[in-house]
Amino acid sequence: MILEAILSSLNEDETPNFAPIGVRTEEGGVYPLTEFEIHLYPGSHTYENLKRTGEGVVNFSDDLMAFVDSALYSKPLALVPSEKLLTPRMAQVQAFWEFTVRDFDDTREPARLRGQIIHAQHRGNFSGFCRAHGAILEALIAATRLQWLTPEELREKWPLWQEIVIKTGGSKERTALAKIKSYLQERKFMVAEQLE
Repeated sequence: MILEAILSSLNEDETPNFAPIGVRTEEGGVYPLTEFEIHLYPGSHTYENLKRTGEGVVNFSDDLMAFVDSALYSKPLALVPSEKLLTPRMAQVQAFWEFTVRDFDDTREPARLRGQIIHAQHRGNFSGFCRAHGAILEALIAATRLQWLTPEELREKWPLWQEIVIKTGGSKERTALAKIKSYLQERKFMVAEQLE
């Protein structure tokens, strides 16, 4: 499963860098985990910072504006000191993972980083956004509005929803999309080969 988070790292001048990132976790949820994987492209501040310092913080926030500001405008976000690292974390997050780099494989692109979680904290039930959830909700809404959709409209949108679920979801998300597919097939709205 891929969860969307904001990763904080330290720039060379010791200023914080915040960047949205997809965090790959094993099937079965977010907590308690001991490690995770992220994919990084050379040339990004996050890539350079993690390679140089060997540490960072994965911040799980439901503040969509923080994602927009950090991704598009490199806006500094409110921060607080980490418990065990020099790298600060975001203030007022629902969960965070302080981590050290266990393995940094830059022999391929994107590079693969394995992070070892050394300190984690979770508040409430929010454990990060997963793009698959949004795709499932869109597919579900469409399935409840068949009387207003043409088969062509649904055929056009389905491949994107399916791709997102396959790429970022786990077994639970794939099962949910399969149920929607079955529902549509029962109503003869789409034939099987169009949904594969």
